[in-house]
Amino acid sequence: MEEIKFKFSVDWTKSAFYCGLDIHKYELAVALYSQDDSKSEFVKTSIFSTDSKGLQQFWSFVKKYHPAGFAMEATGIYHHLIYKFLSKKRENVHWPFKLLVVNPKNIAGLPGRQKADKIDAEHLAKYLAKGILEPGQPVIEVLEDLKHIFELLPELRKIEPS
Repeated sequence: MEEIKFKFSVDWTKSAFYCGLDIHKYELAVALYSQDDSKSEFVKTSIFSTDSKGLQQFWSFVKKYHPAGFAMEATGIYHHLIYKFLSKKRENVHWPFKLLVVNPKNIAGLPGRQKADKIDAEHLAKYLAKGILEPGQPVIEVLEDLKHIFELLPELRKIEPS
């Protein structure tokens, strides 16, 4: 019987990886993306909860790839937790990475946009890798929280006692 040797055509250890994040209240869809010189693509996706255990699982999932950047849409207040988590991790790792919060309006017209969590995360990672994402305004948590409170005012007025 002939021995078959497997040969991988791509050495992904020399490639830059990018991470796209689609964030919801209780769930985080994650996509890691890389492309080599021959245009071979690597995509790996997963979904995690946004509780502390889920965030640690997410970090274990991505850290071995040393992503050059993380991209997420501004999602009301839900992206704050992930942004803070990654900011703290950035202080304690030996590789630099960008944190990009993108205005959803700026990516709505980009090609290939679909409304599926893993696919959205993958597109964010690809757009980040290609350098076509523009950062939104810096995250100023107090202002984001105030904005969210004002958005809730109409709902609060509905439950106001007569």
